[in-house]
This record gives sequence, C-alpha cells and structure tokens, in this order.
Amino acid sequence: MIKRYFSNKSKRRLFVLLTLIITIILIVFFTACHLEEGQQNDYNNWQNYPYIIPGSDLLFPDMEGSPEDPGEEKWISLAFNLEFPEKDKEPLYIVLLYHPDFKSTYIFGYQEPIYEENIRGEMNLADDEMDMRFSHQDIYEDDIIRVIEGKAFSYELEVRLPYKEGDSTSDMITLSVTLNSTKPPSTMYDGTVSLNNRYYQLFALTNCEVQGDMIIGDNSIKVEGVGWLEHQWGRFDIGLDWDWFAFWNEGEIELKIVDLHSSQDNLGYIMFVDSEGKIKTIDDVSINVNSTYQGFGKTWEITSSTYDLYLQISSEEDMIVYSDGYLVGFGSIEGNIFDIEVDTLTYIESTLRDRYIPIP
Repeated sequence: MIKRYFSNKSKRRLFVLLTLIITIILIVFFTACHLEEGQQNDYNNWQNYPYIIPGSDLLFPDMEGSPEDPGEEKWISLAFNLEFPEKDKEPLYIVLLYHPDFKSTYIFGYQEPIYEENIRGEMNLADDEMDMRFSHQDIYEDDIIRVIEGKAFSYELEVRLPYKEGDSTSDMITLSVTLNSTKPPSTMYDGTVSLNNRYYQLFALTNCEVQGDMIIGDNSIKVEGVGWLEHQWGRFDIGLDWDWFAFWNEGEIELKIVDLHSSQDNLGYIMFVDSEGKIKTIDDVSINVNSTYQGFGKTWEITSSTYDLYLQISSEEDMIVYSDGYLVGFGSIEGNIFDIEVDTLTYIESTLRDRYIPIP
C-alpha cells in the first residue's frame, strides 16, 4: 500500500514536471514567433527598412523609386548647399530637377563665380541617358543616384555636367557624393496633396549629410554640406501653377512652403520639420505676392491667423534663372515661426502667377 502510494506520487510529480516543461517550451516558442513577427513588421524605426511615415501609407523602401505607373507624372528634385575646405570660397548651391521629359541642373554661387570659369546658371546633364530613377527593385545602369544597400535612406550620386564646349573631362563638372539622411522622411497631410481633380504624393528627406568630391576640369576638391531630396508623383495636369520654397535653418528646422493655384482654386500649406524630425502640416496659411518681375513673383509674405508665423521672402536677382514659364533659384527669407527666428537662404521655384491670380 505504501509502495503503491509513493509510486502514484512519483507519477504525479513526473506529470507536473512534464507539464511545466511543455508550458515553458510553448511560451518560449510563441514569444520568439511574436518577436520575429514584430521585427518583420516594425514600421516605426526609420533607420531600418521597412518603414512607414506615421499617418500615411507610404512604405519604404518601396516608395523610393516608385511608382512606374504610366498614367502618373514623376518629379525628383535634389538641392545642395555645399562648402569647400578653402575659407576664401563661397558656398555652392546646386539644384537637380528630374522629369521624364527633361533634366535640368542649376548651379549658383552666393556672390561671384567660385572659379575663373563661370559655372553658374542652368546646365544639362552631360549624357542624355543619365537618369534619376533610383529603386531597390530595379537597378538602372544610367542612374545618377543609387541606393546604398544595407543602409536606410542613404544614396550615392554621381553627375557630370559640361560647363564649356568640348567632350573631354577637362570640360566637365563631376559631382560625386554620398547622401545620408539625418531625419526620417517627411510628407504632407496623409501623404497626398489634392486640388480639384489633381493630386500628387510626395516624400522628402529634408536634411541629408553630404560628403564627397567636386571635380571641375582637372581640379578635384572635397565638398561637404547639406542636401534635400524630394520625390513627387501623381496627376498634375496642365493648368496647375505654384510657388514653392524650401530651406534649412542651421540644422534646427526645415520648412517647405507651397502655394498651388489654378483658375478654380488655391491651396497653401507648410511642411514643418522640427529638430528631431517630427512633422507638422500647417494648412492655415496665407501666401501673398507683394511684388513681381516679368510676371513672376519677386517678394512674398507668409502669415497665419492660427499659428505664430510671419515670413518674408525676396528673390536674389543674381541667383535666379528664368526658364520656359517658371523660375528656379534662391532668395532670402526672414521672420519667425513658433518662436524660432529665421534668417537664411531659401530655394525658390515659381511659375507665372498673373494668368490666374490678380497681382496687387
């Protein structure tokens, strides 16, 4: 009797022990599965793919070089503020604009030409086949911008521009740099901007560390600075005009100001990116043209009835290029936003306003 009792007791202990072991194994298994699933679907860490901009459906890296929808237009733009080690050289400002139908580059020095050769103004790519379709899915041999594998929001750029007659390397400007974003990608609203029957989606990397070389003729010079990369796609249609401004404020904030206008409607908004990369869309904004030059805006005033915001923009005559119904270049911006003082240089892109909007 005693022997049978202890035998049953041992069996019960063995059963409890086995049950405990199985339970622990199941807990470890399901915890591991949950962690793995969480890692696979962690869309919140922008320094690792995949990533979704909060409040939008823009998934990366899918959105970087997409879409290839033939019914949609695509715009890609790059802006650089580059500095040289030599203290006597003024900063260099470069803008690359890409659309499937044209590719334009604009180079500006703040005051005088940086070198003996005048390399300011509008230029075309040295090779018409050079492209800006960057994507993780499809790699094109003629891409001037390529993703750096294994790093989120990091790119290599190599672009060649002829600055005088000839085909030799001594007649070319070559910019070879890397771009590493210091902030997560930004967008407007939920990722889509709409006006009447027109719309576009966009993302912008507003603060990229830029390092590399600029070769002018046979002279190679180290450059470093800050870059802005923006990708837009959608159905713009003819008849939509805009004023478009973007700037860095000493690395503290970035601001993009857009005024869209057509014969039917207007839409003004500001994309505000703070020092930590947090995004705010300001849609209570008034963007007024105070003066014009040859039908283009020359000075602007930006205010808001809700937010602490007052900015004045003035284009710089020697840093503006007029081209086929729109202007591209730089100007000064002064004022304040959210108690932050602004006094810096801003990128300007604008179309003829007097077709639809009366100019005061």
